[in-house]
Amino acid sequence: MSSAYQRELTPIAAAGWSTAVVVAFIVLHALSGGREDVAPDVLSFGLAMAVAHFGIAFVAIRVHAPEGSLRVIFGLGSPKTLDFCAAIAVGVGIVPLIDRLDTLAARRFPQTASEAAANALMFANGTPGQRLKIGVVSVLLFPLAQELFFRGLIFSGLSSRSSGRSLVPVVVSTIAFALSWVSPRAIIPMVAFGLVLGCVRAWSQSVAVSMVAHASYLLIAALPLLQGKAQEASIAFSLRQIVAMTIAAVLALAVLWMRRGSTSVEDGSAH
Repeated sequence: MSSAYQRELTPIAAAGWSTAVVVAFIVLHALSGGREDVAPDVLSFGLAMAVAHFGIAFVAIRVHAPEGSLRVIFGLGSPKTLDFCAAIAVGVGIVPLIDRLDTLAARRFPQTASEAAANALMFANGTPGQRLKIGVVSVLLFPLAQELFFRGLIFSGLSSRSSGRSLVPVVVSTIAFALSWVSPRAIIPMVAFGLVLGCVRAWSQSVAVSMVAHASYLLIAALPLLQGKAQEASIAFSLRQIVAMTIAAVLALAVLWMRRGSTSVEDGSAH
């Protein structure tokens, strides 16, 4: 086990910490205005999500690695420029695939009228300020908080336990990530998204790279909202674009796979 961890992080512990994040978010969201008598706000939603992830991560670190290096615990690694370029290609390239999976899931689990109304209020984008909030949450808060927790803390802890083998960390962090959305509709697209991000994290050996892939995906997916279009609007891709983007994503993943091991996580004992 890496010297960063004084108490191993098992898959059961990972499930427990992930559940704690969900509970903490629900409580924080309610306290920050996520109530029926208060109009939901995307920035309050994002801040509650970020605080929940960072707060539970802090507690988990105190339990499993109180003397460990944060660089090792979160898996920051030493990525190269090519890794980030590949991450951007992956994030942008998988947008049509995830969008298609989300559409299929929406047909099986359609939104209720109240859910649709709440989402319309939360993602209101009629003013520059509202669009700025959506951009901050999509491109900054979500990638930062979720990647540091799932592909950082959880992934690194499970990698330490499995002697660096990436299968268990990728699978467990993906399942935890998908279930943290607490929505049947989100499970299938988020499993696919989580698997891609897990592979990016494993092959680049850096959560910073998966964070860039995550942010790149959300930036493109949120473009209609950032342009002031309706909340249910999505980008219409032609078949040629879908094929080209998918090939680009696959090639970028191949680049990261071939480069695996060329970067390393720097160990240390200081925070």
